[in-house]
Amino acid sequence: MGPELEHLQSDGFVVLREVAGSDLVRRVREELAPYLATAPFGRNDFEGFRSQRLYALLTKSRATAELVAHPAVLELVDAIL
Repeated sequence: MGPELEHLQSDGFVVLREVAGSDLVRRVREELAPYLATAPFGRNDFEGFRSQRLYALLTKSRATAELVAHPAVLELVDAIL
């Protein structure tokens, strides 16, 4: 896997660039817009006072499944599990 796996293991997260094209980003935004319109903002320093949190994204946006099933994501999951 290379540097992505190393970053994930050392930092606890990794940014996979250019995984989502503009069409996918547009669909995710459109599907999540109604939820974000009513989602509360964070309540403390950990959550961030200017951030919103949504849970169960796969039930709210079918397009998010494409992110979960992306080959680069699956490769990382396979390497860790």
